[in-house]
Amino acid sequence: VEIPAPVSGPTVVDEGSAAYAETGNGWSTVPYQFAGGGAARCHAVDTSGATAARTFEGLDTSKYYQVLVTWAASTSNANDASYSIAQTDANSNVSTVTTTLNQQKYPTDVFQDNISWSILGQCTGKTKLVVTLGTNGSDTSKRVMADAIRVVEIPAPVSGPTVVDEGSA
Repeated sequence: VEIPAPVSGPTVVDEGSAAYAETGNGWSTVPYQFAGGGAARCHAVDTSGATAARTFEGLDTSKYYQVLVTWAASTSNANDASYSIAQTDANSNVSTVTTTLNQQKYPTDVFQDNISWSILGQCTGKTKLVVTLGTNGSDTSKRVMADAIRVVEIPAPVSGPTVVDEGSA
């Protein structure tokens, strides 16, 4: 997927940052050289409700943002890691979107700053994002890996003509 160059510099939140928070017991550090500083946090897939969250505040509601995530691929990782993005608008209304990603394979959506990233989503009109990785999954012999999350300002979508052909309703 071809992604436009960021309009302004990205914001990256990694474990160890003040904007990173964990809930529940059982998180451990796995050293490796990838995004953000040579380590990641891991947790066994389970039903404990443990989470790793990153918070991005002070977003400009008039701008468009893309949310990216990275991890080190491993067959020990879950193939259905559950991410959610809680999005807060200027009126403090919160909406949440959830997706699952296969952490057994490396992210391949975007390659920026020598790191491979997977796209979690895009948003506009939001002042705050909280990106959360849960420990729920289908295979309790696996783990989820919490590594860096990146929020990048991107250009606004280009409006163009609508094309209707004879097959359209």
